[in-house]
Amino acid sequence: VGQAVGADAVITGRVLLVQIDRERRGLDDGPLGGLPITRVDVDVRVLEVGTRLNLFQDTFICSVPSFPRDAMECIVRDVASRIRP
Repeated sequence: VGQAVGADAVITGRVLLVQIDRERRGLDDGPLGGLPITRVDVDVRVLEVGTRLNLFQDTFICSVPSFPRDAMECIVRDVASRIRP
C-alpha cells in the first residue's frame, strides 16, 4: 500500500489491550456514577516502505476517565508527538 501511494514510510501496529474498568470512576463522579476508566495499550511501528526497515517501535499506553475512542485519540496524540520531526 505504501508503494502504491508513494509513501516513504508507513505506520502499523496492533492493539494489545482495551480494558474498561466500570468500578473505578472518573474524577467527575456525578448522579450517574461518572465515567469508566479506560486503558488502551497499542504497539506501534514505523516501517520504511522500500526496505521494510523498522524505523521506530514502541508501546503506548493511555488511561482516561472516558470511553475507548477517547483513549485511542490519546494514543494517536502520543504517537504523533514522538515521531514528528
